[in-house]
Amino acid sequence: MAITFQNRRGTSSQNDNFTGAQGEIVVDTTNEEIRLHNGVKQGGKILGGMPNEDTIASFRLMERTPEYIYVKAYDSSGNTDGAFGSNFFRLATDTGQVDNGGTIIRTVNGVYELQYSGAVNVKWFGAKGDANYESLGIYYSDSGLTIPSTDDSAAIQAAITGNDNIHFPNGTFLVETEIEVAANKTLSSTIGGLVTAGVGLQVANAPVYVFKITGNHVTFNDMSVSVDYNLFPDNPADQAKVGCITASGLSNLKFINCTLHGAANKYQATGFQGCRVMEFLNTQNIFLLNCNVGGDYVVGWGLLLLIQRYATLIVVLL
Repeated sequence: MAITFQNRRGTSSQNDNFTGAQGEIVVDTTNEEIRLHNGVKQGGKILGGMPNEDTIASFRLMERTPEYIYVKAYDSSGNTDGAFGSNFFRLATDTGQVDNGGTIIRTVNGVYELQYSGAVNVKWFGAKGDANYESLGIYYSDSGLTIPSTDDSAAIQAAITGNDNIHFPNGTFLVETEIEVAANKTLSSTIGGLVTAGVGLQVANAPVYVFKITGNHVTFNDMSVSVDYNLFPDNPADQAKVGCITASGLSNLKFINCTLHGAANKYQATGFQGCRVMEFLNTQNIFLLNCNVGGDYVVGWGLLLLIQRYATLIVVLL
């Protein structure tokens, strides 16, 4: 006759409030953990490896409440860049922290924070950096294309909104919605990291930009930002509607070792100015250090850097 051996068992809450005998082993049915008791410590000691989840989505659906959790990848595509996989720890007090999609995650029964130091990685928030050129040299996010690209706008905005130091790793990040950068932010990138405009960034009646700075004391370090002239139809006026970076009524903006590439007007016979790669209105103390600002057709008509209405600019070249 088969013999079944079963240890004492209970929920996580029951285990937390239980003090077992010396050497007693108890099963936590909520977190699927084993606890060893010494007759003194309430709750015992958790044995074995750290609990884990495959993705952020499955993490959010988790009902157990371990102190630490290892998340293998951001999603099913296997994005393990930066923090994934890495560890989240459960906050002792839930004060209504908002799930920001990257460093703070709310599960069914708790709220967890990512363990990290330094700048946050935009890929922690779901950015893919997988933009690919199609036949005309245009970055598309249309899923019907042969090599679709991901619109990383929402993920990038989430990373910037909740953090002061934001990093772009290697990859080409497609932006189809203008990204706002508030005060006291630092954006940086590694070699091979590029943020580029997509077709969705076009607006019929007003200029739009890949990055719109909305606060003082913002720094771009080693960033590469581009707008390709192939984004636009034959009407050259559309080229003046999309630029790389803009700011209005601000001060103390720094751009260090950056490459900014815009769709300068290739239709020079029309007399229409090309896109504003950088545009500053009523903005004071703008520092450009060792930056490369240019366009596809950089000749007389291309308006690359627009400084107007009492804006001041300090350019330092190395």
